[in-house]
Amino acid sequence: MPDVARFKGAELTKITDRVYMFRWTWDRSLVLLTDEGIVMTDPFNAEAAQALKAELARVAPGRPVRTMIYSHYHFDHVVGGAALKPQEVLAHRKCPEYWNDLSDSQLAKQVVPPTRRIEDDYDRLKAKYSHYRGFNEQGLFHITRAFSGAVLGY
Repeated sequence: MPDVARFKGAELTKITDRVYMFRWTWDRSLVLLTDEGIVMTDPFNAEAAQALKAELARVAPGRPVRTMIYSHYHFDHVVGGAALKPQEVLAHRKCPEYWNDLSDSQLAKQVVPPTRRIEDDYDRLKAKYSHYRGFNEQGLFHITRAFSGAVLGY
């Protein structure tokens, strides 16, 4: 039987001076510290976002969340981001359609809407390093390392 206790809670792990991995239970989010602010993926939920906010205040005090990127539309990845006060939110163009179509309107109200929608344009969205898998029909994508200036605008 697996050790379930090791998946409880939150943890921010330093990968390099500017790259962190945030773990919430078994989910992971990428956090990049840039000169302009913090770039991060999925807030997961309100409790996780509060835990991440506290960790970011510890490792990057006063640095705002410049960009939050939703990896996909599932509510267990996109709820609660308001606590982080992102200046910009990126999501696949289809994400808001899925949120509107889903029956749980209470969760949909907890999603910070995207300020910028990413189209199915593979030339604009490229990982700086090795792993980019691309969009599928549901607007899902995977980015595991870092993002190019073409995506973030800086």
